[in-house]
Amino acid sequence: MIKRIQQGELPRLCGQLGILNPSSWRYVLAAGLKHIDQQIVERLVVHYDFYSQQSKENEFNHLCKLIDNSDRIIVVTLNVPRSILVKRNNSRILKYYLIYLLSFIGVKRKNQWNKSLPNRIHYLWKKRKVYKHGESDLLYERWFKYLDQFNEIDHWLLDYSESHTMSAYPYKTDKLCFSDVQEVIDS
Repeated sequence: MIKRIQQGELPRLCGQLGILNPSSWRYVLAAGLKHIDQQIVERLVVHYDFYSQQSKENEFNHLCKLIDNSDRIIVVTLNVPRSILVKRNNSRILKYYLIYLLSFIGVKRKNQWNKSLPNRIHYLWKKRKVYKHGESDLLYERWFKYLDQFNEIDHWLLDYSESHTMSAYPYKTDKLCFSDVQEVIDS
């Protein structure tokens, strides 16, 4: 989605989010925030995978600091059904496993990335288990509850079922919980 925003392919979504000139924005992964050495970044899009950024203290790494240091925050949560999460993760597991196997039989040059593949595959298996057993629904609920404590955040849900249009909908804490999301999007 972020690549499509960068390339100007989602004008409706960009308009909803106030991204009028996508090429003038900076794009980073959450882990890359620590590498920004500028004092002020005026327009920033952060890919924040809340699965990998969650902590045991019911916090989400980097987010509180980002909120404290920003004038305006718009959070867009991708509403991805569990079945799609599992399928996507299965594809990634298969891809990395094949790359790992091929590294033993035909690739003469082994690089550092190949050494990290077993860890990556293990991580994806753990993630798959979380998705498959419905724990992802609990993670979404925890995410929504965490964001609810910040009044300065505009929180939107992105309907993933319509990937060609990708429309965002405001998340209302007083009228909506995670189980209601699909009903609102379908109407």
